[in-house]
Amino acid sequence: DFSLGRIGEEWLLNLPTIGRANTAANLGSRSGLRINEWLANPPSGEDDWFEVFNSGTLPVDLGGLLLSDDPAEPGKSPIPARSYIGVGTDRFIKFLADDNVQNGPNHAAFRLSSATVHVVLSQPDGMTIDAVSFANQVAGMSEGRLPDGGAPVVRFSDTISPGHPNYLLLTDVIINEILTHTDPPLE
Repeated sequence: DFSLGRIGEEWLLNLPTIGRANTAANLGSRSGLRINEWLANPPSGEDDWFEVFNSGTLPVDLGGLLLSDDPAEPGKSPIPARSYIGVGTDRFIKFLADDNVQNGPNHAAFRLSSATVHVVLSQPDGMTIDAVSFANQVAGMSEGRLPDGGAPVVRFSDTISPGHPNYLLLTDVIINEILTHTDPPLE
């Protein structure tokens, strides 16, 4: 529910203003961005990927931020200008780690390794915003933060969710009480 519009000489994220003067959208801080889920050992024929999560309440400008698989080389894959991450259901972006940036802005200029790898998100000056490291990823199983953007990292076998909230299936729920007929005051 945002548009791109000119404010002066720049194209910026705008609030839709059909037939009226353009109004720039308020943007959130990049410091709330997190590497949220990743898959470095996908099923045959699929690409490696990782997901960025916006933990804030406002959209964030991603243009100029840097992605890398090497903390010593943060500038491997700059995110193109006019790239944004939203809020609500749009607070997740899946990046393909396929070394094919010519295929679009959500492609990174590197591949992930299932043995040992890093995913680093940095400011344009190379200062790290967030980074994750992992080793020996199980085939067809992603890893990520649960809750989204939090510190704990878990493995997802049946609930791989690139571009969507992370979750695990409940396996030990027991129904403890049922009320089938209600009389006042339990209506």
